[in-house]
Formats: sequence, structure tokens, C-alpha cells
Amino acid sequence: MSRPNDYPRWRFLTMQASMWGILLCTVGVAALTSKYKRGNSDVKLGEPRVIDSISVRLPKGWKISRDGSDGWRAREGAHLQRVILVRERDPEELSLLERFIGSNSSSTPRGGKSSGIPVGPVTGTFSSTRSEHGDGEADEILTQVTARLPNEHRLTITLGGFVADDEDETDAIELVQQIAKSVEYLPGKK
Repeated sequence: MSRPNDYPRWRFLTMQASMWGILLCTVGVAALTSKYKRGNSDVKLGEPRVIDSISVRLPKGWKISRDGSDGWRAREGAHLQRVILVRERDPEELSLLERFIGSNSSSTPRGGKSSGIPVGPVTGTFSSTRSEHGDGEADEILTQVTARLPNEHRLTITLGGFVADDEDETDAIELVQQIAKSVEYLPGKK
């Protein structure tokens, strides 16, 4: 014999509707939070800047200035300030010390990660190191991509700054990779 339902039909439907409403609200809040967090690393790149034989896009809204004749500097104005330096160097103009250091640039720094990354028409070496800063609130990060261009020039993209957590470090790495992908080689120039 079947057992009669303890709740009237209207009460059963009301409980089901409220449970579905709570579930949908929870999923909606999770989606909004995820979109907000993902939006932090989504930096828009500005107009191309030319350095010798390449053009590169730097973050829009950052303070951008020339760094000598062979580079650009972009400075973020946030509380945990980051600085990006993009330089293209002709090996003939490098000092002996710079050549020696550059010949070892493909090795993995101690405590860091290294891998290949597309940089314009070539593949470059990516490295990232994170070291503790004295105050304990933020760590110092140095993320770098180095590539040898088809004209034998050396391109270096460096991001230095402070990160408060692993998510900030991931954002910094993604930003350097995004800038590296924006590099375009201009073959008509030496």
C-alpha cells in the first residue's frame, strides 16, 4: 500500500522552487566571482611600439617611456607596482660581460621555472623567479623572456615587481607571455 505524502502539493512545489533558486544563485555568484578574478589578469595591450627591428605592444594605461635607443619601459601605478622593460640589443654592441651573461641566459635560475615560448617568428626562453622580500607581505618576482631574432639581435622582455600571492604571480607570467606573443619582426630593418 502506498504511503500518503506528508506535505500538501503547494508546499512541496514551494520547497522545490526555493531549492532550485538557491542553487541558481550559488552558481551565479560563483560565475561572477570567477569572471572578476579572471579579469584581473586580462590586461589590454596598447598600440605597437617600434624598437629597431621589432614592434611590441605594451599594456594600455601604464606609463610608457623610452629606455634608451634600444628599449621601452612600462610602469604600472598600482599599489604592488610592476615594471616591464623590453630591449632589443645588437650583439656587436654588447660589452664582454653582457655577452658572457647572455650566453648563459637559457639556463634555469635557481628556484625558478623555465620553458620555451613563442616570440614573434622565433621561440624564446621563459624564466620566472620569486624570492622572499624582507617585510613578508609580498614577494619579489622577476619574469623574463629572452629570444634571438632572425637578424641575430637579442630581445629581452622583463617584468619585475612584487606579488602578494600565487594568483598575482600567475597574472605576471600571463602578462609577459601576452606581450611576447604581440612581438612582430620587421624584416626590412637591421
